[in-house]
Amino acid sequence: MSNTERIIEQLKAISPAALCDDCLSERSGVEPRQQVNQICRHLASQGKVLRKQDQCSQCGGNKIVNSAAVPAPPPTSPPWPSLPPPTIDQMRRTIVRFCQRLWDLHQDGPRPRGLADLIRSLMDGAVIPSHIATAMHTIRSLRNNWEYEDHWGPHEADMAEQAWAIVREWAEKADPVLWRESTRPR
Repeated sequence: MSNTERIIEQLKAISPAALCDDCLSERSGVEPRQQVNQICRHLASQGKVLRKQDQCSQCGGNKIVNSAAVPAPPPTSPPWPSLPPPTIDQMRRTIVRFCQRLWDLHQDGPRPRGLADLIRSLMDGAVIPSHIATAMHTIRSLRNNWEYEDHWGPHEADMAEQAWAIVREWAEKADPVLWRESTRPR
């Protein structure tokens, strides 16, 4: 196996994580480190490797790191193709399904019963970032306002759409398959 093949194999094995040249040299057995640098720069020029300043997933250093270039997922149809943007109730149901699946994949123990507790627990467990949890809580609160207080106007709709965009963009990157499954209407 060539050094180039060993590097590509290592990057695919850890994808989507990224490694600096030093750690990639160590993991792949390609030495010296400068050879890893040359190979990765060449692979990056071909679009096979992504190189950027970021944190190395192995040593934690803030360096230029390498990751496998993952082809863009095929375009998917919108989750509610015959409807305009999802309703606030559809947004909430999608978040419930997505968070339940995230819990089942990443957490141990019984799943929290309420959506607010589920979101908070996933955030506390570092499964979802705090700004995503905030957007999810916004949708949850707006939906409750719509459902129980019968108050819904253009400002609430705008706020829900913005929070939805934040959640959707993050979820599509974090776990596109899980997100697609969660957005299918039932």
